[in-house]
Amino acid sequence: MKQNKIYILTLLFFGFLQLSCERDEICIDAITPHLTLRFYDSDEPETKKSVNGLIVESEVNGELDTIKIQPKDSIPLPLNVYDTQTTFILTKNSADPITLNKDKLIVTYEVENVFVGRSCGYKSIFKNVNYTIEDVDNNGFWIKSKEQVSEHIENENNAHLNIFH
Repeated sequence: MKQNKIYILTLLFFGFLQLSCERDEICIDAITPHLTLRFYDSDEPETKKSVNGLIVESEVNGELDTIKIQPKDSIPLPLNVYDTQTTFILTKNSADPITLNKDKLIVTYEVENVFVGRSCGYKSIFKNVNYTIEDVDNNGFWIKSKEQVSEHIENENNAHLNIFH
C-alpha cells in the first residue's frame, strides 16, 4: 500500500513536471533583410556582370568599415536599422591604383519594426527606399546607371537595385 502511494506520487510529480515544460521554439522565420544589389553590363543590359576588384565600405559616423564580399554579380549589403540612411563606398578595380574608381551609394529609407514571433523577436523592414549615387574621387562614375526594382526591402529573395557598369 505504501509502495503504491510512492508510485502514484512519483507519477504525479513527473506528470506535473512534463506539463510545466514549454515546447522549444526555434527561429526559422526571416531576419532583417539586406539590400541586394545586382550588377549588369551597361552595354548589354540583360547580361549580369561581376565587378572587377570590388570593395564595399560602409560609412558610419565618418568612419569606413570594409564589408567582405566575393566577386559575384549580386551582393547583399546590411542597412543600418538605427538610422534612416546608410552610405556605401563602392570601389571598382581596387587592386590597380591607376584604374581604381570609387562611387558613393547613399540609401535613404524608413525603418519599420515587425514582430515575427517569440523565438525571433522583431525584424526590421525598410520602406520608401531611395538611392543616390555620387562620384567620390573625381574620376568619373564607374556606375553608368541604376534601376530601382523595389521601394520596399522586406526579404532577400530578389534584387532591390540593379546597377549597370
